[in-house]
Amino acid sequence: MSTSIPPPPTGSGNGKYIAIGLLFLGLGGGAVYLALRKPAAVDTPPVRTVSVVDAGPPPSLTPTIAANIDLSDEPDVEVPSQDATAPRVRYVVRYVDQCPGTIDSARVDGILAGSQGGFRECYNRELRSNPTLRGGATVRFTITPSGAVGDISSGGIVRSGPFRACFETILRRLRFPAPRGGCVVKETRFNFST
Repeated sequence: MSTSIPPPPTGSGNGKYIAIGLLFLGLGGGAVYLALRKPAAVDTPPVRTVSVVDAGPPPSLTPTIAANIDLSDEPDVEVPSQDATAPRVRYVVRYVDQCPGTIDSARVDGILAGSQGGFRECYNRELRSNPTLRGGATVRFTITPSGAVGDISSGGIVRSGPFRACFETILRRLRFPAPRGGCVVKETRFNFST
């Protein structure tokens, strides 16, 4: 029995590495050339001449001072109106709720309870990376006039990025009945434990 040995490969296989090295060398040299060359001359616009007309002497830079004003040491007091019968102006500040609408809270709670499984799945996913996670989450959200979920702010254990993203995605998918009189802000609390 004779065993034949295959002939050695004809090329060393380093040709492609040499080509890549030369390519980088050429690019590096080009970058150095561009960095060190002088910028091209920029054409400057022609200078315009302006003729000045004599307007007389320059204005005085010395401030003028009015007559002395007598400032008494008395504290500020309200000055009564000249005419006692004139109406007094009163400013009344009234805060208007940005979402004055109303909605059936029982229906909202029912929709949230029906989605409890989705919220629980978000919690279970977060438990895999944080096994000690327990507690409550307070969520405040806006129900728009169309019944969709608008702004969401959350607190409690819903602080981590993936948990918050999952939780808010589930909440945004919910559709509530259309509120009467505009949007509504609702606040609810979720309690999570293993």
